[in-house]
Amino acid sequence: KTVLTQLILFFRCLEDSPYADVCFIVHGVPLPAHRLILSARSSYFAKMFMSKWRDRPIIELKNKLVRSSRI
Repeated sequence: KTVLTQLILFFRCLEDSPYADVCFIVHGVPLPAHRLILSARSSYFAKMFMSKWRDRPIIELKNKLVRSSRI
């Protein structure tokens, strides 16, 4: 397979919910996500996934400052 084909398959996996390993609930809206990607891009997420959110597959965020782009 070409590199482009592999990248397309990779991005489909990122967008497809069955491959997500964590789900954030933001104001009632589920947002499937990938711990690996979030941890690699953010030290905040890396710390939270190693502590408070370690064994939680569903994380509800209720802070008024947190907004979902899907709302």
